[in-house]
Amino acid sequence: MSWIAYPAWKGGVVSGTCRTEGLGFEGQVNDSDVFEATGTAEFKGGGFLTTHRVFVAFNMLSVSRGNQMNLEVTIRSVTKSDLTWCIRGWDTKIDIAEASYIAIC
Repeated sequence: MSWIAYPAWKGGVVSGTCRTEGLGFEGQVNDSDVFEATGTAEFKGGGFLTTHRVFVAFNMLSVSRGNQMNLEVTIRSVTKSDLTWCIRGWDTKIDIAEASYIAIC
Protein backbone atom coordinates (compact mmCIF):
# COMPACT_ATOMS: atom_id res chain seq x y z
CA MET A 1 0.00 0.00 0.00
CA SER A 2 1.23 3.48 -0.83
CA TRP A 3 0.04 6.91 0.19
CA ILE A 4 0.63 10.39 -1.13
CA ALA A 5 0.05 13.22 1.31
CA TYR A 6 0.23 16.96 0.79
CA PRO A 7 -0.91 19.96 2.83
CA ALA A 8 -4.45 21.16 2.05
CA TRP A 9 -3.09 24.68 1.48
CA LYS A 10 -0.49 23.47 -1.06
CA GLY A 11 -1.08 25.10 -4.44
CA GLY A 12 -0.47 23.29 -7.72
CA VAL A 13 -1.77 19.92 -6.51
CA VAL A 14 -5.25 18.47 -7.03
CA SER A 15 -6.37 14.92 -6.29
CA GLY A 16 -9.57 12.91 -6.34
CA THR A 17 -11.21 9.63 -7.27
CA CYS A 18 -13.21 8.24 -10.16
CA ARG A 19 -15.57 5.34 -9.54
CA THR A 20 -17.90 3.20 -11.53
CA GLU A 21 -20.33 0.56 -10.40
CA GLY A 22 -21.85 -2.13 -12.60
CA LEU A 23 -19.01 -2.12 -15.14
CA GLY A 24 -19.65 -5.56 -16.60
CA PHE A 25 -21.25 -7.53 -19.36
CA GLU A 26 -24.78 -7.48 -17.95
CA GLY A 27 -25.00 -3.78 -18.85
CA GLN A 28 -23.64 -4.06 -22.38
CA VAL A 29 -25.91 -3.19 -25.26
CA ASN A 30 -23.76 -4.56 -28.10
CA ASP A 31 -21.98 -7.82 -28.87
CA SER A 32 -18.45 -6.64 -28.17
CA ASP A 33 -16.49 -7.97 -25.24
CA VAL A 34 -15.39 -4.46 -24.28
CA PHE A 35 -17.14 -2.08 -21.91
CA GLU A 36 -16.13 1.47 -20.96
CA ALA A 37 -17.18 3.93 -18.32
CA THR A 38 -16.02 7.53 -18.57
CA GLY A 39 -16.46 10.66 -16.54
CA THR A 40 -15.14 14.15 -16.01
CA ALA A 41 -13.52 15.47 -12.85
CA GLU A 42 -13.33 19.23 -12.42
CA PHE A 43 -10.37 20.76 -10.62
CA LYS A 44 -11.58 22.81 -7.68
CA GLY A 45 -10.20 26.26 -7.10
CA GLY A 46 -10.24 27.29 -10.75
CA GLY A 47 -7.76 24.71 -12.01
CA PHE A 48 -4.21 25.33 -13.13
CA LEU A 49 -2.46 28.20 -14.86
CA THR A 50 0.37 26.12 -16.33
CA THR A 51 1.00 22.65 -17.73
CA HIS A 52 0.57 19.80 -15.26
CA ARG A 53 1.13 16.04 -14.97
CA VAL A 54 -1.57 13.59 -13.97
CA PHE A 55 -0.96 10.20 -12.37
CA VAL A 56 -3.78 7.65 -12.02
CA ALA A 57 -4.03 4.14 -10.55
CA PHE A 58 -6.66 1.71 -9.32
CA ASN A 59 -7.29 1.77 -5.59
CA MET A 60 -10.21 -0.69 -5.43
CA LEU A 61 -11.53 -3.52 -7.60
CA SER A 62 -14.39 -5.95 -7.20
CA VAL A 63 -14.14 -8.65 -9.85
CA SER A 64 -16.35 -11.72 -10.13
CA ARG A 65 -14.66 -14.93 -9.18
CA GLY A 66 -13.22 -17.12 -11.92
CA ASN A 67 -12.70 -14.36 -14.45
CA GLN A 68 -9.56 -12.87 -15.85
CA MET A 69 -8.73 -9.31 -14.91
CA ASN A 70 -8.42 -7.40 -18.17
CA LEU A 71 -8.89 -3.76 -17.31
CA GLU A 72 -7.24 -0.38 -17.47
CA VAL A 73 -7.74 3.14 -16.25
CA THR A 74 -6.60 6.02 -18.43
CA ILE A 75 -6.86 9.77 -18.57
CA ARG A 76 -8.36 10.62 -21.96
CA SER A 77 -7.90 14.37 -21.88
CA VAL A 78 -6.64 17.04 -19.54
CA THR A 79 -7.32 20.76 -19.60
CA LYS A 80 -6.43 23.50 -17.13
CA SER A 81 -9.83 23.06 -15.45
CA ASP A 82 -10.70 19.34 -15.67
CA LEU A 83 -9.80 15.83 -16.81
CA THR A 84 -11.70 13.01 -18.50
CA TRP A 85 -11.07 9.52 -17.15
CA CYS A 86 -11.91 6.12 -18.62
CA ILE A 87 -12.14 2.72 -16.95
CA ARG A 88 -12.17 0.00 -19.59
CA GLY A 89 -12.62 -3.75 -19.22
CA TRP A 90 -12.67 -6.61 -21.70
CA ASP A 91 -13.52 -10.28 -21.18
CA THR A 92 -13.95 -9.36 -17.52
CA LYS A 93 -16.95 -9.07 -15.21
CA ILE A 94 -16.21 -6.06 -13.02
CA ASP A 95 -18.70 -5.12 -10.33
CA ILE A 96 -16.98 -1.97 -9.07
CA ALA A 97 -13.75 -0.23 -10.00
CA GLU A 98 -12.30 2.89 -8.39
CA ALA A 99 -9.16 4.84 -9.22
CA SER A 100 -7.40 7.82 -7.68
CA TYR A 101 -5.67 10.60 -9.56
CA ILE A 102 -3.27 13.33 -8.61
CA ALA A 103 -2.49 16.31 -10.83
CA ILE A 104 0.68 18.28 -10.12
CA CYS A 105 1.96 21.41 -11.82
